[in-house]
Amino acid sequence: MSKSNKFIATSDRVGHWIEKHRKVVFSLIVGLVVIGGAFAAWKTYCSYREKQAQDSLYPYQARIEKIQAEVLKKDAEEKAKKKSEKDTLKESQDNQSKDSLTADFGSLPDEYLKEISKYKGAKAGLISAIQLAALFMDYDNYDKAYEVLNQVLVSTGTKGVFFGLVHMQMGTVLGALNKYEEAKKFYDKVLKDKESEFLHSEAVLKIGLAEEKLGNREQAKAQYERASQEFASSEAGKSAKAYLRLMELEKAKMNP
Repeated sequence: MSKSNKFIATSDRVGHWIEKHRKVVFSLIVGLVVIGGAFAAWKTYCSYREKQAQDSLYPYQARIEKIQAEVLKKDAEEKAKKKSEKDTLKESQDNQSKDSLTADFGSLPDEYLKEISKYKGAKAGLISAIQLAALFMDYDNYDKAYEVLNQVLVSTGTKGVFFGLVHMQMGTVLGALNKYEEAKKFYDKVLKDKESEFLHSEAVLKIGLAEEKLGNREQAKAQYERASQEFASSEAGKSAKAYLRLMELEKAKMNP
Protein backbone atom coordinates (compact mmCIF):
# COMPACT_ATOMS: atom_id res chain seq x y z
CA MET A 1 0.00 0.00 0.00
CA SER A 2 1.38 3.45 -0.95
CA LYS A 3 2.02 6.15 1.63
CA SER A 4 -0.94 8.22 0.38
CA ASN A 5 -3.30 5.22 0.51
CA LYS A 6 -2.11 4.38 4.01
CA PHE A 7 -2.84 7.92 5.11
CA ILE A 8 -6.37 7.82 3.66
CA ALA A 9 -7.10 4.45 5.27
CA THR A 10 -5.67 5.56 8.62
CA SER A 11 -7.59 8.85 8.56
CA ASP A 12 -10.79 7.00 7.76
CA ARG A 13 -10.33 4.58 10.68
CA VAL A 14 -9.50 7.44 13.04
CA GLY A 15 -12.54 9.35 11.83
CA HIS A 16 -14.87 6.41 12.38
CA TRP A 17 -13.47 5.85 15.87
CA ILE A 18 -13.85 9.54 16.78
CA GLU A 19 -17.40 9.56 15.43
CA LYS A 20 -18.29 6.52 17.55
CA HIS A 21 -16.71 7.92 20.72
CA ARG A 22 -17.47 11.60 20.07
CA LYS A 23 -18.40 12.59 23.66
CA VAL A 24 -15.37 10.88 25.16
CA VAL A 25 -13.04 12.38 22.56
CA PHE A 26 -14.37 15.90 23.05
CA SER A 27 -13.90 15.55 26.83
CA LEU A 28 -10.32 14.44 26.27
CA ILE A 29 -9.65 17.27 23.84
CA VAL A 30 -10.91 19.86 26.30
CA GLY A 31 -8.70 18.40 29.00
CA LEU A 32 -5.52 18.21 26.93
CA VAL A 33 -2.66 20.33 28.20
CA VAL A 34 -0.71 20.18 24.95
CA ILE A 35 -2.56 22.59 22.66
CA GLY A 36 -0.88 21.21 19.52
CA GLY A 37 -2.24 17.74 20.25
CA ALA A 38 -5.76 19.06 20.78
CA PHE A 39 -5.65 21.01 17.53
CA ALA A 40 -4.40 17.97 15.59
CA ALA A 41 -7.19 15.78 17.01
CA TRP A 42 -9.84 18.38 16.20
CA LYS A 43 -8.46 18.90 12.68
CA THR A 44 -8.55 15.15 12.02
CA TYR A 45 -12.17 14.96 13.16
CA CYS A 46 -13.21 17.97 11.05
CA SER A 47 -11.52 16.53 7.96
CA TYR A 48 -13.31 13.24 8.47
CA ARG A 49 -16.69 14.94 8.94
CA GLU A 50 -16.19 17.04 5.80
CA LYS A 51 -15.34 13.98 3.73
CA GLN A 52 -18.31 12.13 5.20
CA ALA A 53 -20.61 15.06 4.32
CA GLN A 54 -19.32 15.21 0.75
CA ASP A 55 -19.74 11.47 0.24
CA SER A 56 -23.27 11.58 1.63
CA LEU A 57 -24.57 14.76 -0.04
CA TYR A 58 -23.00 14.68 -3.50
CA PRO A 59 -25.17 11.80 -4.81
CA TYR A 60 -28.32 13.80 -3.99
CA GLN A 61 -27.08 16.86 -5.87
CA ALA A 62 -25.99 14.71 -8.80
CA ARG A 63 -29.47 13.16 -9.03
CA ILE A 64 -31.11 16.59 -8.89
CA GLU A 65 -28.85 17.96 -11.63
CA LYS A 66 -29.59 14.94 -13.81
CA ILE A 67 -33.35 15.45 -13.40
CA GLN A 68 -32.97 19.19 -14.08
CA ALA A 69 -31.21 18.42 -17.36
CA GLU A 70 -33.97 15.98 -18.32
CA VAL A 71 -36.68 18.53 -17.43
CA LEU A 72 -34.99 21.25 -19.49
CA LYS A 73 -34.70 18.90 -22.45
CA LYS A 74 -38.35 17.88 -22.16
CA ASP A 75 -39.48 21.50 -21.87
CA ALA A 76 -37.47 22.47 -24.95
CA GLU A 77 -39.01 19.62 -26.95
CA GLU A 78 -42.54 20.53 -25.84
CA LYS A 79 -42.03 24.21 -26.61
CA ALA A 80 -40.82 23.30 -30.09
CA LYS A 81 -44.14 21.56 -30.71
CA LYS A 82 -46.21 24.57 -29.69
CA LYS A 83 -47.66 26.46 -32.61
CA SER A 84 -48.87 29.66 -30.96
CA GLU A 85 -46.97 32.13 -28.78
CA LYS A 86 -49.93 32.13 -26.40
CA ASP A 87 -49.57 28.42 -25.68
CA THR A 88 -45.82 28.78 -25.22
CA LEU A 89 -46.27 31.65 -22.76
CA LYS A 90 -48.90 29.76 -20.76
CA GLU A 91 -46.65 26.73 -20.55
CA SER A 92 -43.76 28.87 -19.34
CA GLN A 93 -45.92 30.40 -16.62
CA ASP A 94 -47.32 27.07 -15.47
CA ASN A 95 -44.10 25.08 -15.68
CA GLN A 96 -42.29 26.24 -12.54
CA SER A 97 -44.86 25.59 -9.81
CA LYS A 98 -44.94 23.78 -6.51
CA ASP A 99 -46.94 20.98 -8.11
CA SER A 100 -44.40 20.50 -10.89
CA LEU A 101 -41.60 20.33 -8.31
CA THR A 102 -43.16 17.17 -6.89
CA ALA A 103 -43.91 15.87 -10.37
CA ASP A 104 -40.31 16.43 -11.48
CA PHE A 105 -38.41 15.39 -8.36
CA GLY A 106 -40.79 13.37 -6.18
CA SER A 107 -39.57 13.12 -2.59
CA LEU A 108 -35.90 13.72 -3.51
CA PRO A 109 -35.74 17.36 -2.28
CA ASP A 110 -37.16 16.41 1.13
CA GLU A 111 -34.75 13.49 1.40
CA TYR A 112 -31.89 15.84 0.49
CA LEU A 113 -32.95 18.33 3.17
CA LYS A 114 -33.06 15.59 5.79
CA GLU A 115 -29.52 14.56 4.87
CA ILE A 116 -28.29 18.17 4.93
CA SER A 117 -29.53 18.50 8.52
CA LYS A 118 -26.94 15.89 9.55
CA TYR A 119 -24.04 18.05 8.34
CA LYS A 120 -24.95 21.62 9.31
CA GLY A 121 -21.41 22.58 10.29
CA ALA A 122 -19.71 21.18 7.19
CA LYS A 123 -18.91 23.26 4.12
CA ALA A 124 -20.49 20.55 1.98
CA GLY A 125 -23.67 20.96 4.02
CA LEU A 126 -23.73 24.72 3.41
CA ILE A 127 -23.12 24.29 -0.32
CA SER A 128 -25.89 21.70 -0.52
CA ALA A 129 -28.29 23.98 1.40
CA ILE A 130 -27.60 26.86 -1.00
CA GLN A 131 -28.20 24.60 -4.01
CA LEU A 132 -31.37 23.06 -2.60
CA ALA A 133 -32.78 26.46 -1.61
CA ALA A 134 -32.12 27.66 -5.17
CA LEU A 135 -34.09 24.68 -6.50
CA PHE A 136 -37.08 25.50 -4.30
CA MET A 137 -36.85 29.15 -5.37
CA ASP A 138 -36.87 28.14 -9.04
CA TYR A 139 -40.22 26.49 -8.39
CA ASP A 140 -41.56 29.44 -6.36
CA ASN A 141 -41.60 27.38 -3.17
CA TYR A 142 -40.15 30.11 -0.96
CA ASP A 143 -41.47 28.68 2.30
CA LYS A 144 -39.42 25.55 1.72
CA ALA A 145 -36.39 27.58 0.65
CA TYR A 146 -36.67 29.51 3.92
CA GLU A 147 -36.77 26.24 5.85
CA VAL A 148 -33.58 25.04 4.18
CA LEU A 149 -31.63 28.26 4.77
CA ASN A 150 -32.89 28.76 8.30
CA GLN A 151 -31.60 25.30 9.16
CA VAL A 152 -27.98 26.19 8.30
CA LEU A 153 -27.98 29.90 9.14
CA VAL A 154 -26.24 29.46 12.50
CA SER A 155 -23.47 27.47 10.81
CA THR A 156 -22.33 30.35 8.59
CA GLY A 157 -20.43 32.18 11.32
CA THR A 158 -20.22 35.98 11.28
CA LYS A 159 -18.34 36.61 8.02
CA GLY A 160 -16.99 35.01 4.88
CA VAL A 161 -18.17 33.62 1.56
CA PHE A 162 -20.76 31.21 2.97
CA PHE A 163 -22.03 33.86 5.39
CA GLY A 164 -22.59 36.22 2.48
CA LEU A 165 -24.18 33.68 0.14
CA VAL A 166 -26.63 32.28 2.70
CA HIS A 167 -27.63 35.71 4.03
CA MET A 168 -28.06 37.09 0.51
CA GLN A 169 -30.22 34.14 -0.45
CA MET A 170 -32.26 34.44 2.75
CA GLY A 171 -32.89 38.11 2.02
CA THR A 172 -34.15 37.21 -1.45
CA VAL A 173 -36.47 34.55 -0.01
CA LEU A 174 -37.87 36.94 2.59
CA GLY A 175 -38.45 39.54 -0.11
CA ALA A 176 -40.38 37.00 -2.17
CA LEU A 177 -42.48 36.32 0.94
CA ASN A 178 -43.21 40.08 1.21
CA LYS A 179 -41.18 40.38 4.41
CA TYR A 180 -39.21 43.38 3.21
CA GLU A 181 -38.10 44.76 6.57
CA GLU A 182 -36.60 41.40 7.50
CA ALA A 183 -35.02 41.08 4.06
CA LYS A 184 -33.29 44.45 4.49
CA LYS A 185 -31.64 43.25 7.70
CA PHE A 186 -30.05 40.31 5.89
CA TYR A 187 -28.83 42.49 3.02
CA ASP A 188 -27.38 44.93 5.54
CA LYS A 189 -25.40 42.13 7.20
CA VAL A 190 -23.93 41.24 3.81
CA LEU A 191 -22.91 44.87 3.26
CA LYS A 192 -21.15 45.00 6.63
CA ASP A 193 -19.06 41.92 5.82
CA LYS A 194 -15.88 42.87 3.94
CA GLU A 195 -15.35 39.27 2.86
CA SER A 196 -18.72 39.35 1.06
CA GLU A 197 -17.71 42.33 -1.07
CA PHE A 198 -18.53 40.41 -4.26
CA LEU A 199 -22.21 40.56 -3.18
CA HIS A 200 -22.32 44.22 -2.12
CA SER A 201 -23.66 45.59 -5.41
CA GLU A 202 -26.58 43.18 -5.38
CA ALA A 203 -27.25 43.85 -1.70
CA VAL A 204 -27.50 47.62 -2.27
CA LEU A 205 -29.83 47.11 -5.24
CA LYS A 206 -32.09 44.76 -3.31
CA ILE A 207 -32.29 47.11 -0.34
CA GLY A 208 -33.53 49.68 -2.85
CA LEU A 209 -36.13 47.25 -4.19
CA ALA A 210 -37.29 46.45 -0.66
CA GLU A 211 -37.60 50.16 0.17
CA GLU A 212 -39.66 50.71 -2.97
CA LYS A 213 -41.97 47.83 -2.06
CA LEU A 214 -42.42 49.40 1.37
CA GLY A 215 -43.42 52.66 -0.30
CA ASN A 216 -40.23 54.48 0.73
CA ARG A 217 -39.46 56.00 -2.67
CA GLU A 218 -36.80 58.46 -1.53
CA GLN A 219 -34.89 55.76 0.36
CA ALA A 220 -35.21 53.48 -2.66
CA LYS A 221 -33.90 56.21 -4.95
CA ALA A 222 -30.91 56.78 -2.66
CA GLN A 223 -30.00 53.07 -2.81
CA TYR A 224 -30.40 52.96 -6.60
CA GLU A 225 -28.15 56.00 -6.92
CA ARG A 226 -25.56 54.38 -4.67
CA ALA A 227 -25.63 51.14 -6.67
CA SER A 228 -25.41 52.97 -10.01
CA GLN A 229 -22.46 55.09 -8.85
CA GLU A 230 -20.40 52.73 -6.66
CA PHE A 231 -20.99 49.65 -8.80
CA ALA A 232 -21.57 51.23 -12.23
CA SER A 233 -20.03 48.39 -14.25
CA SER A 234 -21.88 45.59 -12.43
CA GLU A 235 -25.21 44.08 -13.47
CA ALA A 236 -26.73 45.44 -10.26
CA GLY A 237 -25.42 48.92 -11.07
CA LYS A 238 -26.91 48.79 -14.56
CA SER A 239 -30.23 47.57 -13.18
CA ALA A 240 -30.20 50.41 -10.64
CA LYS A 241 -29.82 52.93 -13.47
CA ALA A 242 -32.83 51.40 -15.21
CA TYR A 243 -34.91 51.66 -12.02
CA LEU A 244 -33.91 55.31 -11.63
CA ARG A 245 -35.09 56.03 -15.17
CA LEU A 246 -38.40 54.32 -14.43
CA MET A 247 -38.82 56.43 -11.32
CA GLU A 248 -38.18 59.59 -13.35
CA LEU A 249 -40.73 58.52 -15.98
CA GLU A 250 -43.33 57.80 -13.31
CA LYS A 251 -42.65 61.17 -11.73
CA ALA A 252 -43.06 62.90 -15.11
CA LYS A 253 -46.40 61.19 -15.70
CA MET A 254 -47.66 62.27 -12.29
CA ASN A 255 -46.53 65.86 -12.87
CA PRO A 256 -47.05 66.59 -16.59
